[in-house]
Amino acid sequence: TTVFLSNLGEAVIPDPVAGKVVWRGGESSWSGKVYVSSNPVISILSYVSQGEIVNTAVLTGSDEMYSLATYGLYKDGAFSSLSSGLTCSSSATGVVNVNSGCSSVV
Repeated sequence: TTVFLSNLGEAVIPDPVAGKVVWRGGESSWSGKVYVSSNPVISILSYVSQGEIVNTAVLTGSDEMYSLATYGLYKDGAFSSLSSGLTCSSSATGVVNVNSGCSSVV
């Protein structure tokens, strides 16, 4: 029997209901608490669509700019594009710069 399941303090299931747990080893019925975990990003991949980045700024005097794509791998295995809440920087700013929104490499 599920006694209380909540979402930010609001009861999702206001009255107790019978429940069954099914897993690889079989199935069981019992009373208990249900905990819902978040689905955090566990890995981030950023890349430019071009295979090689060539810095010709030394020769031409103008910056080269390449689009940067950033994707996240979630705990549940989902893989999707990330576009907000990102912060990027370069440890070798004399070689490459990344804009703070992680959308391009200069």
